Amino acid sequence: MIRVIGVYGKIDKLKNIVHSYELEISSNVVHFVSLKKITVYKDNVVPVIWVPETNNIEHGITDIYGNKLLFAFNNSGCISNPMVKKRLFQNIEKCANLGYKTIVLDALRYPSPHDNIGFLSCFCKHCLSREPKLRHIQRNLLSAIKTGNSRLFTDSLKELNEIRTRLVRELLVEIKEKAHELGLRIEAAVFLPILAKLVGQDYNILTKYIDTLQIMVYHKCNGAACLNHELASFTSLVARHFNNAEEILKELGIETLIEPEKLEKEGIPIDLLEKQLQEISRHSIPSLWFDEKFNKVIECVRKTRIDEIILFIP
Repeated sequence: MIRVIGVYGKIDKLKNIVHSYELEISSNVVHFVSLKKITVYKDNVVPVIWVPETNNIEHGITDIYGNKLLFAFNNSGCISNPMVKKRLFQNIEKCANLGYKTIVLDALRYPSPHDNIGFLSCFCKHCLSREPKLRHIQRNLLSAIKTGNSRLFTDSLKELNEIRTRLVRELLVEIKEKAHELGLRIEAAVFLPILAKLVGQDYNILTKYIDTLQIMVYHKCNGAACLNHELASFTSLVARHFNNAEEILKELGIETLIEPEKLEKEGIPIDLLEKQLQEISRHSIPSLWFDEKFNKVIECVRKTRIDEIILFIP
């Protein structure tokens, strides 16, 4: 029997969903709630911290053209920016001061394909000071797009991904030290394997510093972290600049068999969803998007060894 151990969103709908799909409810099921909505300690609530939170575009990321922007939901800056990091650690301390023993880190990453050309980032002064090689990568990405040089593009993007992964790891080291000091347990909402390394999330690194990974299995929605939307956005971005988009995607470990418009409308194919679920490690718990296709999603889960899930009920 598959057990629901946590809920994002409308927890009042949980009992009906559990009954309809023959699931179990954990005796200590928790409600994951944005720290912004929490002022006092609440039993069975776990605060969620949006890691790169900012509304100041000066703290935003810098794309390959030198433009500043806020990514994700127009609420996120660069994790290398001192002001963004300061707010993050203030929020971690706030959780501890409220009495919580577990926190969830959300958006512990760099921009995703959802952010269009902003995905190719970050080249702000803070990132450049930490890794001067980024200047060379920025020039190569610009050249690749201008000339249609797909090999230069894929090689440069791989280099960029390696640097972003390292910068995420370095921030995690600091977070882990602070969490240990405050007696906090860390969970994190992260991308599915097919997308994770594109935003600086490497499971092998994350599991060294994070107690539990919540893998966002969002199969059909239209925002950041929604797999169908992210794959459609990445396919469109590559196809706009290169004639051999399919080859580029395959080189980067992404194979999409249907056009972006269909991905956006219908969600990801069930066979791809099942494959992604099979890749989730024992250190992880899938966070499943609840909608009209949930019956197919939960059937995919039942074909795996997964016995605990989190629900996102919009």
